[in-house]
Amino acid sequence: MKSLTDIFNDQQVENILSGRKDGYKIYHEWLELFAKELREPNGKFKTGKFIWEAYWARVLPSVNGNKAITLYQSKPVEEFYAIYEDGHEVFKCKSDTWPNFISRDVIVFPASKTWSVVFSHEGTVHYVEPQ
Repeated sequence: MKSLTDIFNDQQVENILSGRKDGYKIYHEWLELFAKELREPNGKFKTGKFIWEAYWARVLPSVNGNKAITLYQSKPVEEFYAIYEDGHEVFKCKSDTWPNFISRDVIVFPASKTWSVVFSHEGTVHYVEPQ
């Protein structure tokens, strides 16, 4: 399976890996915007093994499948973040088109933070807007 950096190279996506502290902050900002219903009383987020499962199981609302891809690809391209599902690696990216991350556990959202797409290794795609 290709790594995110291989996908970036294949699809001509400029990317910079965020430092651990900045990456953690960006990932938690994403959680607050797009998955705050998963926050437990102690302030931690209960995401299970994969955040996409919360969208797939409809614990969190999302537009799924082909509609999600259509929404994603119809958005004006801007700088964006690509985050490995577990939040451990966060990339700030630029591209002429939105990259295809189907079958990878990747969270994508623009710098404007107005929407997000969550891809899964199962091939599911979930488009979400801030809660």
